[in-house]
Amino acid sequence: MLSLRNFLQHILDEVNYVLTHTEELTEEAFIKDETLTRASY
Repeated sequence: MLSLRNFLQHILDEVNYVLTHTEELTEEAFIKDETLTRASY
């Protein structure tokens, strides 16, 4: 089981991943990208 700190760090890592990989994507390109779509849920 993750500690609260590790859990929150994981969420922050996911948010940063999505932000850095979507800066110049269109909504359509985002929706077609399975990894990014999965990471955003």
